[in-house]
Amino acid sequence: KAHGAILFARGDHGRAVALFEHAELRGDKGKSNRLWRYAASARDGAPAVGHIADYGARADMSPGQALRTALGNRPSSASTRSDREATLEWLFFSGQSLLLDGNRDQARARFVEGRALGLHDHHAHIAILAELRQLDSLAADTASLEELGQDCERGSPGGEIRMAACTTLIARASGALKAKYLTIRGVLYKRRDAFARAEEDLSQSIAIKPSALAHATRGFVRRMMGQYQSSYDDYAEAARLDPGRQEDTTGRGLALIGLGRYEEAVAMFERGRRLPGGNKTDAAQGRGAARLARGDPAKDDVRQATHAFGLAKMEGDDSRTNILWRYITAYPSGYRSSEPLWKFGGHWEMTPGKNVRAVLGPKPEPRGNVTYYDDRLTEWHYFTAHSYAFDGDRLTMIRHLTEAVATKNYGNIAYLVALAELRREQGE
Repeated sequence: KAHGAILFARGDHGRAVALFEHAELRGDKGKSNRLWRYAASARDGAPAVGHIADYGARADMSPGQALRTALGNRPSSASTRSDREATLEWLFFSGQSLLLDGNRDQARARFVEGRALGLHDHHAHIAILAELRQLDSLAADTASLEELGQDCERGSPGGEIRMAACTTLIARASGALKAKYLTIRGVLYKRRDAFARAEEDLSQSIAIKPSALAHATRGFVRRMMGQYQSSYDDYAEAARLDPGRQEDTTGRGLALIGLGRYEEAVAMFERGRRLPGGNKTDAAQGRGAARLARGDPAKDDVRQATHAFGLAKMEGDDSRTNILWRYITAYPSGYRSSEPLWKFGGHWEMTPGKNVRAVLGPKPEPRGNVTYYDDRLTEWHYFTAHSYAFDGDRLTMIRHLTEAVATKNYGNIAYLVALAELRREQGE
């Protein structure tokens, strides 16, 4: 239904009809959906009064009259969010009925009143903005442009309405304003894991007007695509444009691990940990991962990794994942206590390997959030590999390291460390 409303706002009324019909087939048989369907068919030049016949509309009525008859009286209250949404839709359909009659001035008055309700995350709101732009032109209707800008900048994260608002603004804006909306849309694509589309938008934005946000976001996207050198370069440029951002040092540190430049990664994470106001947990974990990825006993890297994950705990990360990191790094250094694992299912009578597997539980099943599922799966294989290393089962360890790398979860710390360890195993 929301998709149909967006197509309606774009003037693609024929395709909108099909989507409202699909919404009805999927179970939305309410009055609102049928009004949308009829309005779209009427604006497409083929009014199908049968859609609203249950609400008093007849074939001998004009399209505008049929829509007004089915719509009924204006809601009497606007005290709650639900009341305001009902009023917004009434104003939208009332305006549509007037447009069908050719009464543009009164239709515009209805749309202006609907816009003033300020329900930016409702699909009728963006359709109203589209009608106002068509009636007055975007250049003349600056208030409408401002409303659309609010939808793009402050709409529901990842919502279709927000994406549509940004897309409309990108098509109409130029210069720095276009770069701004391209960056926002790039961030929205990143949240959807649509990394290729995010990179395209962010690259266009940077070509118009470089910004720290655009470079840092593209750095994240490129790391998730396995482009570690490009990711590092983007984060470095973001740091140049806006010095002191801890996320830029963390981003560069992770990219350096991916590039196999472990000593530089350790130094980068340490720099980030010392920045005022930075996320010290992320920096400490990153330093631990870099030490573990390097894995040079002569440099005492495993002990240093344990210390780093311990710092992450002191700074607030007492999660299952961080405790597992500490345990698998502490055990080879001679620390044998399984007590940190007990609250997650471990037990003092179990072997170290069984303790880790008990805490991990069964292999994760797919979830709605694909990135979260990938992170859990990558980490599950990585920690399972180390549990078998504690048991002396090197072949099973290598198999699980291979499975962790096979997730292609390029931005995940467990993936980066698993890749480094697998390279060492293959070298041996």
